[in-house]
Amino acid sequence: MLCTILTKLSICLLAFSLVKRTEQENNTINVTISTYGKQNGTKLQAIWNGSSIDVFDNVLRHDPPVCAYGNDSCYINCTQLYNKTSIANITDMETSVEFSGFSLKFNVSLATLSSRASFSSSCEITLCECTHVGNKLEKLNKESGKLWNTLWELTLIEKECPGQLNHCQLLYNYTQLQTSILKNLSAENFEGIRKDYSFNDIIILSVNKINVSEEVEIEIPVPMFSSEEQRNFTPRIILPTEAILKGQQMDDGYRRVAVIVYNSSTQFETPQNKEVVSLVIRIMVVQSHSNISNLTTPVKMYFPLYDISMFQNQKTECLFYDEKAADGPLWSDKGCQKVNETDATTVCTCDHMTVFAVLMVPIKGIDSKNWEILTVISYIGSGLSAAFTAISVLMYFIIRNPKQDHSTTIHVCLSAALYLLNMSFLLNEWLANMNQDAVCKTIAILMHYFLLCCFSWMAVEAIHLYLLMVKVFNTYVRHYIAKLSLFGWGIPVIIIGISVCIRNDFYGSIGVTIHNSTNQDSKICWITNHTFFYGLNLSYFAIIFLFNTGILITVAAKIAQLRKFGCALPNRRAVWKDVFTVFGMSCLLGTTWGLAFLGFGIFTIPVLYLFSIFNSLQGFFIFLWTCASSRSKKLNNPETTKNTNTGAELSSFSNQKETCIYPGIQINSYQ
Repeated sequence: MLCTILTKLSICLLAFSLVKRTEQENNTINVTISTYGKQNGTKLQAIWNGSSIDVFDNVLRHDPPVCAYGNDSCYINCTQLYNKTSIANITDMETSVEFSGFSLKFNVSLATLSSRASFSSSCEITLCECTHVGNKLEKLNKESGKLWNTLWELTLIEKECPGQLNHCQLLYNYTQLQTSILKNLSAENFEGIRKDYSFNDIIILSVNKINVSEEVEIEIPVPMFSSEEQRNFTPRIILPTEAILKGQQMDDGYRRVAVIVYNSSTQFETPQNKEVVSLVIRIMVVQSHSNISNLTTPVKMYFPLYDISMFQNQKTECLFYDEKAADGPLWSDKGCQKVNETDATTVCTCDHMTVFAVLMVPIKGIDSKNWEILTVISYIGSGLSAAFTAISVLMYFIIRNPKQDHSTTIHVCLSAALYLLNMSFLLNEWLANMNQDAVCKTIAILMHYFLLCCFSWMAVEAIHLYLLMVKVFNTYVRHYIAKLSLFGWGIPVIIIGISVCIRNDFYGSIGVTIHNSTNQDSKICWITNHTFFYGLNLSYFAIIFLFNTGILITVAAKIAQLRKFGCALPNRRAVWKDVFTVFGMSCLLGTTWGLAFLGFGIFTIPVLYLFSIFNSLQGFFIFLWTCASSRSKKLNNPETTKNTNTGAELSSFSNQKETCIYPGIQINSYQ
């Protein structure tokens, strides 16, 4: 028997020397076989290139083989032996060794006395070295055998050589080959309505035949891993029929949807500082007619989360793996939203189909303590503003004077818009937790409308101030307040109406980090699409902000000119009064909202504090401004009071003698 083994080894060594002529003569392969019986299996020791390969081939048991090659790792893949329990004793063994450039192959034949039967196992050792792994991938890419067998061998690389694909910069090639095989395997015919595949507990594939009904959404079965621990993290998938209909209808009348679940996120590692905290899934509509994206009804996924308590100053995000990114594969949030989250589950929606997961991402520049303080400031400020703007509106109607000037009416309209915005903000989180989609969508639409109304009435304040302070000739506008009201309340109606008619799914429940930014996310009813949110709101406000800032600068320049060239020194107002005037006009014109454009880099936290303080208290500041304006009017001559239209500062100007006013500036009354 020993002679037979040595003869076969000599033949293999001769072939090896022909293939590897550049190797040194002492680089030989010596194989020693020793048998330890049924419980311990077979030990094979090989000396290759001066290093030892120890293989404990436990083919007689359910344990996987163990392989070590010097300081490098390797793995062995053996075909299964049948009737394992019938093997009582090993009486004969034949071993052959073959070197093929990237692996070491050997065959083992076993015979037993008890059953007089022989069994064989074909084994292959693959070295976890970059060149050998690359050759292995190239070979599998060219194979034309059974797809499931090719995918089995492919996943063995990831399982048995952890980290090597990334280290050898072969991860992209591995993922591309794996995805190609999965797509082809999903298109193969099979009996029944579902077929599941499991590959080394690395990935599992489920191909489902779907008969599209009239339902808008269909829940797709998701395969589970054998491990009980991993089964608890199996996600739920609800797919819109819109996406399924983009797949080709097969001969049996069904369309197919494939779901792939990855046990490890190793192959999706990127340079980004983001940690995967859920199972990674891929959703495919088999043989789709076109790229599935921009879905009207998004894909909804429920991801059970791993333990995320260890992450500090990070939050969960719903992301997809962008394999076509210009700088290489990256995790991206484009088209994906986090719509709900508890301590154990995150609900994601995406308007396309690819690879999805929940990841922990750092909160840029904002820690949990600052979030908590900012939240308290926002709620206290909004509460104060809501209370005092309500008082302003009530007092306006209670003591309404038919001869009241237009400025007061405009101030009250802005106060009313701010009251509605603050109340919708304060009630938003409570209504969102009712888990009523219709209620949540309604409050989101209303809050967006009130926000646009606030911006519009800020623009009205600027227009009114322009007509009073900048235009130097008498102006008469018929139905002046009615036209301003049509602008202030009507323009937002048109914008919101068009938005709802085009895409009403832009409004709904979203997750927002409040207080503890790591694991206590809250949900509110708001705009769910980031592109729509920034595109509409920022562009609308930017136009108003630029116009209002121009008016504010012009008026501030007029005040400065009055101080320099106006009244005699004894009659000049105190500097603090002029500063108060400019600040009051800033609140009326909403220029403090422009702080949103400065919140980046090292200025993020200071700007957020200023933004929260000034804008949450805007209604309170306008109340103080209105009170100061009324007090100033009472101190002035009634005749003068009737002709003032913008507030306290203009009353004081109009009360001065004409010689104390900068030439060319007049305050004109118009009805």
